Amino acid sequence: MIAARPHRKRRKRIIVFTVVLFALIAGVIAFANRFVNPVLITLASSKVESQTYRAINNAVATVINGNVVYTDLVNVVHDTAGDVQMLQTNSIRVNALARSAATMSQQNIERIGEQGIEIPVGTLSGIPLLSGKGFPLKFQVIPVGSVECRFLSEFHSAGINQTLHKIYITVKAAVNIIFPGVSQMVNTEAQILVTECILLGKVPDTYLNTNRLDEALDLVPHA
Repeated sequence: MIAARPHRKRRKRIIVFTVVLFALIAGVIAFANRFVNPVLITLASSKVESQTYRAINNAVATVINGNVVYTDLVNVVHDTAGDVQMLQTNSIRVNALARSAATMSQQNIERIGEQGIEIPVGTLSGIPLLSGKGFPLKFQVIPVGSVECRFLSEFHSAGINQTLHKIYITVKAAVNIIFPGVSQMVNTEAQILVTECILLGKVPDTYLNTNRLDEALDLVPHA
């Protein structure tokens, strides 16, 4: 019986050590969830949004490449009084640009997913001197769904019987960031000016009261 006491003491120490260890692990996890994860998610989301925005802008710039002019997309029809009677959209050209921009944006965003993102551990401290310092924490980035593209119109008065018509392409993309035990969806939308033109003559209110290109313009293909 006496020889069994050291064994019971060791067993008791092991149990106490195990309980303390699990308590420490639980405390670390609780601390991370309470203080570290919110900061980490915010930093990672901001970085992914910035990279996604840059990827979309680069894609659209490559597609447009300074070669798209207003008359490539829109034909302005005037009446006998010189006022704007109709704006005809070259829907074939518009749709081709949208598809190209979406495809290239998707490819650029997928490269971000292949590389993932890294955040130096010192950045999590919130101390400016430690920002960018320390070993990097790497996280997985997964593009979600397909990139969406659409064209927008904006009409602004530019003088008497003069209207500035701007055409933008809007690109939307969703990216999922994978953290330990949690994920964060980041939605990014970029609006890039494609072309613009001063329209001479009065413009019908039906055009002025909408911002969707497909709603504002006649989508009958025009060669």
